[in-house]
Amino acid sequence: MQQKLLRIQAEDKAYISQPSSAEIDSIIHFLEQDRDQKMLSLAYYLAGRVHSDHQETAQALLSYQQSLDLLHPQEELHLHSLIHSQLSSLFLSQQLYDEAMQHILSALRYDEWQHDTTGMIFDLRDIGNIHRSKANNDSCIHYLSRALSLAHHIGDTDMVIDVQSQMAAAYLQTGDIALCRQYIFPALASPDSASIGGIYSIAAEMYRQLGQKDSALFYYRKMEETGNLFSQQEAFKALTTFYLDSGNADEALRYAKRYEEATDSLQEITATETVSRINAMYEHQKQMMENARLREANARKRFVIVGIMATIACLLLLLYALWQKYNYQKTELQLQLKKIKELQQRQATHESKETKYTIDTFHATPIYTRIQQLIDQRNAMNDTDWQQLENAIKQIFPLFMPQLSSVCKLSTQERHVCLLTKADIPPVQIAILTARSKQAINNTRSRLFERTFREKGSPSQWDSFIQTLT
Repeated sequence: MQQKLLRIQAEDKAYISQPSSAEIDSIIHFLEQDRDQKMLSLAYYLAGRVHSDHQETAQALLSYQQSLDLLHPQEELHLHSLIHSQLSSLFLSQQLYDEAMQHILSALRYDEWQHDTTGMIFDLRDIGNIHRSKANNDSCIHYLSRALSLAHHIGDTDMVIDVQSQMAAAYLQTGDIALCRQYIFPALASPDSASIGGIYSIAAEMYRQLGQKDSALFYYRKMEETGNLFSQQEAFKALTTFYLDSGNADEALRYAKRYEEATDSLQEITATETVSRINAMYEHQKQMMENARLREANARKRFVIVGIMATIACLLLLLYALWQKYNYQKTELQLQLKKIKELQQRQATHESKETKYTIDTFHATPIYTRIQQLIDQRNAMNDTDWQQLENAIKQIFPLFMPQLSSVCKLSTQERHVCLLTKADIPPVQIAILTARSKQAINNTRSRLFERTFREKGSPSQWDSFIQTLT
């Protein structure tokens, strides 16, 4: 049994997945009878790895917790680090960022105690990425910089490339294209990297934001060739848009079909992964474990049977709820996109000179003169000013606010930003008139684009959409 356990451990280090949990379960059963706590702790950890490979989230969580319960806090530091790292990954996959952060910080603490530099690099990288998921950009850059410094220090080229690509993604998220370019180019020079699909994705998005369509197209096609299913889905979507914009309907249709196929495949995968949500199962699983320890063998068997039945019932209910939610969101998204498409098609028939005429008409209004005075004085608009602006916009662009309200619910501050954008007021001046920072105005525009189109977008993309409304 010990030989089997060591073989599974070696295969796990070599990223060789087990076909099922049958063998590791038999080893655990033997070690539980033998009461070898050191080997049993390792066996529970490897069981967690097997369950994770098979997307059995709740079972993996239980196995990792069983392993931790057998370990002394000051012993087996490396195994402590591995378990906390895996727990962090499980929680992160369920978007439970606080729980993920708690465990990865524990992993870092154990790696620091044993001076495991490679482990510290992975931990710091993951901490940075959790901060990036929460839009804590300064903290993200701080931890990724520490990881990159350690990777350079030990001369690990693969880790340097990995962390550089994460740095590039972080700077791209903040809109700093220059620093994104600085970090992504070295990563692009290593096409054999295990994360090359993600690297191509960052490069494609960078060039898309720069407006360099040919370069973006090149990397989207690279993603199509070498990326995983997630990268390919992103590439198919981008290529569909590219060919639509260039008027190549046949290619656009081909990639739209491939995008739909990739989306269906991912939905099948994520349905398996998310049916059992960790935050709903965590305390329940721990209670099952504690009860099992206190009962005699026969009583424990009966409890396990009841637990399995209850779990199946919960899973079925969760699956039905997720299915209902998915159908609702899919229908809602289709209606939203249909509305937007109709608005854009309607606007396409208008002549550009007509748009110029309406803008010139607005510039002749008293409220425009008032706005320019406020900008010169660096004063914000008051309630009367906002009412006059809205009335002027309503007269010149009578359908603007009804069209906008039909596709996006607006707060008062968001409504003000949209009115000023429609009035062709630059973002820097909008910040003055609303008594907010330029970054706050940029965040508002990006947030409105994402809420309306259900995808990430730049502030300028929202401005372009605003100008299509009449």
